[in-house]
Order: sequence, then structure tokens, then C-alpha cells
Amino acid sequence: MRSKRMTTTTVLRAPRKANETNVPKSTGELVTVNDIAALLGCTWRTVYRMADEGKIPFGLKIGGLRRWHLGEFKEWIAAGAKPVRSRKRGRVEA
Repeated sequence: MRSKRMTTTTVLRAPRKANETNVPKSTGELVTVNDIAALLGCTWRTVYRMADEGKIPFGLKIGGLRRWHLGEFKEWIAAGAKPVRSRKRGRVEA
């Protein structure tokens, strides 16, 4: 008798559209990478990549998780969303 092999399928989801309904309302709240991705209209991976490159605020590390203050993030967007860090001659400048 042949054994049946179980297979798994990976479901890829499109990034959420940028709109305010996906993001928590309280500005003092800590939000997840998915909330920031919804606010920016990109994927969670892009949020992590941009934070690591210094293009957006890094956020807070709480254990193994990263969180952002929603109010500070919205202020950063309102101020023009300029990169937080820039690279010069291979060094990271603050």
C-alpha cells in the first residue's frame, strides 16, 4: 500500500492598500509592522527593510518584536518623511 503524502501550500497575499481604516486610531498606541505597512501601503518585509536601511524610524525592540509609536510615526510622515539616517563613505550617520 502506498502512503499518501501530505503537501502544504503557501498562500501569498497582496499588500494592504494604504488607508486609515486599517490603522489604530489612538496616536499614543504602539503598533505592529502590519499596521505600519498598511499606513505606508507596502508589505511588512518592506517596512523592516526600510527601517534597517534608515529610511523610516527604526521603532522599539521589545524582546524579539518591533513596535512603533503611532503618533511619532504620523508626525514623521507629516514632517516630510525624510530618511532617519544617511550613508556616507560606508558609515552610518545619525
